[in-house]
Amino acid sequence: MVFLQEPKEMKPKSDPEELPLTRTAHCMLGVDNYVVIYGGKGPDNSVLDEIWAYDTLRRVWSHSELPIEVQKMCLYSSMCACRTFVYIFGGTNYPLGDQVTNLLLQVDIRHFRWRILFEHSIETSDDIPQPMFQSTIFYKDRGIFVVQPVSDTEKFASIYRFCLDTSSWKIITNFRHEPEVRFLGYGTIFNEKLFYFSRSDISINKFFEVGVYKMSMKMWGTSPTTSPTGEYPVDRENETWAFGGKYGYLCGGQRLDMESKRSFIEDVWRIDLETFEWKKLNLTPKQGRSHHAMALLNEDCLYVFGGITSDDIPVKDGIKYVMNPPSKICRRECFD
Repeated sequence: MVFLQEPKEMKPKSDPEELPLTRTAHCMLGVDNYVVIYGGKGPDNSVLDEIWAYDTLRRVWSHSELPIEVQKMCLYSSMCACRTFVYIFGGTNYPLGDQVTNLLLQVDIRHFRWRILFEHSIETSDDIPQPMFQSTIFYKDRGIFVVQPVSDTEKFASIYRFCLDTSSWKIITNFRHEPEVRFLGYGTIFNEKLFYFSRSDISINKFFEVGVYKMSMKMWGTSPTTSPTGEYPVDRENETWAFGGKYGYLCGGQRLDMESKRSFIEDVWRIDLETFEWKKLNLTPKQGRSHHAMALLNEDCLYVFGGITSDDIPVKDGIKYVMNPPSKICRRECFD
């Protein structure tokens, strides 16, 4: 295993006429004044070996090819950030499960410099995560936390931590627990707790509670959610999430009931992670979508990109939602 100590330069391109292609299986986040899109699968099932950054101040897109070490393994990767550094873990090729990696990549998005923090390795140990995709990662206290997803037949999950100071992995916990962590999830660390929402959970009334991992006690549990209006998000799958501060934002997805005939949902919700209270935001997306991604920037702007409609038609436009502050009415704008 080799750890690259010196960052390498990417070769970003900025062309006002060139915009990111619509996609699925990508990941997305907001960092500094940038909206970042990584990897994904194009409408023709091609793997998009690229990283895009939208400068919200200059209103300019820049993009670069990915390092050869992660090319063809950038579907369903996971991403988190600290300052202008973006951390990217795992991923797979298409078809899913073909060429899976456990490589950990760092990108300085402001300068488009990258370095590999942990090289791909098939020789793992109890302390090193196996190659995987659809995991969930977080940054906290100079460490990258990885929540390993599990399959339908497994009832356990693991949490790993990569120390940025020592370039070493350590398993935090390996356990059986409720709720089960299934497939790609979304979550955040807030007040020394990890809050987790599973994207592919198809249980009934799944938004009536939230999975909570108490980091100091190494214990999973659930907390009931509330709604002052009695209205909760309808059950769905393949929705997307974004987090900032004490809030989590839920957008879109596909209805679970058979009568809906794969209808996709047009809504945006917010949950307060202190009170576990749901609130439906006062906006309506242009159209329902699933398999999309969302990023929160500066805790007052949501950006949504990619995905498909109910007829498996790719969604070409990106949407920006402005919230000033989150407690007030939101308005919809397209990407500039």
